[in-house]
Amino acid sequence: MIIQTVANVVKNDSQVRVSVVGKTDRVGSAAGAELHGAQEPIPLRGDDVHLAGWAHAGRCAPGEVDLFLALESSTGAGDRIVRVRERAERLDVAAAFPDHPTKCGFDTLVALASLAPGTYRIAIVQRTPQATYRDDTAVAVEVRRDGAPCSSA
Repeated sequence: MIIQTVANVVKNDSQVRVSVVGKTDRVGSAAGAELHGAQEPIPLRGDDVHLAGWAHAGRCAPGEVDLFLALESSTGAGDRIVRVRERAERLDVAAAFPDHPTKCGFDTLVALASLAPGTYRIAIVQRTPQATYRDDTAVAVEVRRDGAPCSSA
């Protein structure tokens, strides 16, 4: 089942509306109900993690959009912005939303080694030639280091 989040943006006073959609499908090995039904942040251990999902910014082709994943600290420890360098095919998304291109997906390796332990929210950021859009995915993760306590707040 494909679920989309939508951010409608009014640019300036011209009443131009752009539909920006995206979803995080997988964080490490967590997916589906484990990911989107989680009451607590998804624990992450190790030096890196794969983040996968899809994003589409209105009428812009994927090649016209700079795509980033943001890990936003809830404790003020510092955020991490990761550029998605390559788009992946998502035939399931294109089938569910015929106006979306097939290459709207991403599967990006995010380095965690230099990220401070703590809780982070994941956001999808899309920069088009006209504007930049941020989509909160409502997915929270907790970076843990073996032997180091973490707060789940």
